[in-house]
Amino acid sequence: MSEPEQTDHTARDIETFFIIGGFTIAIGLPVALGVLWEPQFHARVVTLVAAAALFIIGGGMVWRGFQLRKRLK
Repeated sequence: MSEPEQTDHTARDIETFFIIGGFTIAIGLPVALGVLWEPQFHARVVTLVAAAALFIIGGGMVWRGFQLRKRLK
């Protein structure tokens, strides 16, 4: 039996990081805007932490996509 061909999926991974990262950042925007409608201070803090977590995760994925794209060139 012959071994399966090794393929490089870096280009596909770059696109995946950009798409998922951009989607996560886009989801973080309405969450961050939700602070304006929160009546309690505790709820505002929780909403800001959730939005920050989404921005950090999405930004990290986009940053990783740029790193891989630079390495691919």
